[in-house]
Amino acid sequence: MQSQQPEEVLLAIIADFGEESSRLVTQKILRKLKELSGSEAELSRRVKQLSRLGTLRNISTVIIQEALAMAITLDKTKDGLYLLGKEEEKEEIALNLLKEGLAEEVISRVTGLSLREVSQLKQRLSGKQ
Repeated sequence: MQSQQPEEVLLAIIADFGEESSRLVTQKILRKLKELSGSEAELSRRVKQLSRLGTLRNISTVIIQEALAMAITLDKTKDGLYLLGKEEEKEEIALNLLKEGLAEEVISRVTGLSLREVSQLKQRLSGKQ
């Protein structure tokens, strides 16, 4: 945490916190990264890296919450895991609509999935039954 190298500060998230809470340690790391970052874009990139490392300790949600509380700008729409989650959500919605008997064309329009993707989901659903 005392390092002047952002990469080393990031690694503090996987260290032993001792008696300190993960939230408090996260706040300290974020303040240090803010101090060391030359721009908002760099800070945002570092917070994303910190969040990824935080998954090793199951605290990535805490990291994001604290970053947002510190008004650190995060563009989740470019995050690969966020995009993957959105795609999975579309598929889950499409599966539920298929179970309700809606037409594939309607499901395609509503979810933004292609007709081919909806058809594949229908086949997958039929295979489970």
